[in-house]
Amino acid sequence: MKDFIIEVSTCGSVTACTNDGGILLGDILDDILDCTAGGDCEPACRYVQERYTIDWRIVKRIDGKYQNVTASAEDKRQVCEEIYFEAESDFSDEELAEVYLIWEAAHSVARELEESEA
Repeated sequence: MKDFIIEVSTCGSVTACTNDGGILLGDILDDILDCTAGGDCEPACRYVQERYTIDWRIVKRIDGKYQNVTASAEDKRQVCEEIYFEAESDFSDEELAEVYLIWEAAHSVARELEESEA
């Protein structure tokens, strides 16, 4: 079983949640929030990438119906290019694309926490 879900969208949004759609808690939450610290966040994002089994998901239109399916390397590349269009990084490197997407998901989680505390 996967530890948690990161869902990417071709419109450039990235979110993270538990396998049942809930808010991340405990060690997973702490570890993903480490990715939002100032400075070089790559080590924290790589730690999340290596420690946890992530279920990468995307909602796509398949045969005329929207379905939540496993995100492919190509999906991850496209989302990264949508978000980081000025970056010179090679997002065809799936591991690198995942690091960027983990960073983006971490900031999404942090925003959701701030909003829930307001």
